[in-house]
Amino acid sequence: MDNGGDCEDTSILTAELLSKLGYDVVLISLPNHMAVGVACSNCHGTYYEYRGVRYFYLETTGEGWKIGEIPKEYENVGATIYPLISKPLVTVEWVSKPVAYNAFYIVYETNITVKNEGSETAKNLRIWVGFDATQGKKYAQEITNPSDLEPGSILYWNVALSVPRGVYTRLHIVVYGENFITERTSEWFKT
Repeated sequence: MDNGGDCEDTSILTAELLSKLGYDVVLISLPNHMAVGVACSNCHGTYYEYRGVRYFYLETTGEGWKIGEIPKEYENVGATIYPLISKPLVTVEWVSKPVAYNAFYIVYETNITVKNEGSETAKNLRIWVGFDATQGKKYAQEITNPSDLEPGSILYWNVALSVPRGVYTRLHIVVYGENFITERTSEWFKT
């Protein structure tokens, strides 16, 4: 989009596009360089074998490179192969504010936004939220029922928790499931 990027950016983009088109691809990491490997039964040239499959070198920087053609400086250089792995990438944002109080407690309303920015479903996602006390104890806590969060989806949760007045605490949010965990905390503060 910005007409920029280095070899890692162009390789990751190329690999993802080829993968979406149904090609079996890997990332090839060389010293100070990255390229793509494409599984191909009728290709010729430089390839790297990974798990019994030949992945032919595909240069993604510059123009005019053919599959199997490798720049001279990378010939006979060791490489690390990275398969593309689908996984959830769960991010958490929140806004918390006091909404009620009495002589003993303050009620904080917390609006939590959870996004799956990855390429795999976040399975059995649960959101746990609480206010930390000392020695691993909690002043208040709540947890959601489990649900799946598809790639590109957003989940909103609003929760109100009571915390004693005049104590040091922090907001603590853990979003977890079968195939991921994300944890966030605020700074410690006095209620």
